[in-house]
Amino acid sequence: MRLFVSEYVCSGAWPDAVLPESLAREGRAMLLAFLEDAARVPDCEVWTTWDERRCGRFPLPQVTCQTPCSPEAEWNLFQSLARQSDATYIIAPEIGNELTRRCRMVVERGRRSLNTAPDAIELCSDKLRLAERLIEAGIPTIDTALHDPQAASPYQFPVVLKPRFGAGSESVCLCEDDETLRRSAERLESSGLGDAVIQLFVDGDACSVAALFDEDGGCRSIFPVARQRLSADGRFLYLGGEIDARREVPRGVERMIFRIGKLIPGFRGYIGFDFVRPQCHSQDAILVEINPRLTTSYLGYRSLARSNLAESILRRKDGGNPIRWKPEAIEFSPDGLLTGLGSTEDIGLTRVAVPIRQDND
Repeated sequence: MRLFVSEYVCSGAWPDAVLPESLAREGRAMLLAFLEDAARVPDCEVWTTWDERRCGRFPLPQVTCQTPCSPEAEWNLFQSLARQSDATYIIAPEIGNELTRRCRMVVERGRRSLNTAPDAIELCSDKLRLAERLIEAGIPTIDTALHDPQAASPYQFPVVLKPRFGAGSESVCLCEDDETLRRSAERLESSGLGDAVIQLFVDGDACSVAALFDEDGGCRSIFPVARQRLSADGRFLYLGGEIDARREVPRGVERMIFRIGKLIPGFRGYIGFDFVRPQCHSQDAILVEINPRLTTSYLGYRSLARSNLAESILRRKDGGNPIRWKPEAIEFSPDGLLTGLGSTEDIGLTRVAVPIRQDND
């Protein structure tokens, strides 16, 4: 099987002169990790594109790489490689609906996409529409409204302002009062990211869970909970996560994911669910957003899985064997650095930083 894997930020597609630091760091780490794993799948020939101008030399000799010289060249190459490949897997932020556009193009050209269906991606990418759908279905989520710069906040402060279509904490801000909200809205407007939404701030532990869905949209596997480390400066920058594979997923979270899978048709493959466990709330978890794509937590999950996670994503038709996890805990950074926290016996005694990959310089 020829597999084409495309990561938008590091592929050569990014239109601006400078890559956004956080998106580029996480995109590079996710892409290289998934490419490494996919290249180990039997009878899988892996292709990708890479921006040598801004990302340096491509470090994986086992993967066939094309290096476009401009965003226009990347788009032409993307279409060509998707047409020539047996399957395409896209990693892209929801900014500008780029993930939806690329997945829809693959499907409309009659090629096999390993991503979630485009309509489901489009819904999950829209933080306002998604919140409305979840609230209507009675699924616990954060109150969300379209931000009107001329109107007062619909919620009591503090509130969170973020792009309606965004990813990677880009232009997200905690606002404590009207003045902070006004300044944050002006900065977001100048960023060119489009409409903003305003949300009630919920104090609690930020977590995420990934799940695998089969071709028919059934939830095949729910991964262990990952605790997110976010910056404390009000911007919620993603600093990595912690996963303890020995802990069971809370029943409330498990039920929520199964309900969402039935609510939104078209889920396929790897889906990430961000939620918060409130400090002072009766609910186990409140959903923040759904990431209909590979997430940075993959960096941690792949090190804890006893099998190749990429193979589980690629070969989802037959259901495959249940994913088994090592009885360990790890920390991971957004750029792919792992810190092992030890096994059941020596948890917390040893912390050795090891790279998730090695560049072949």
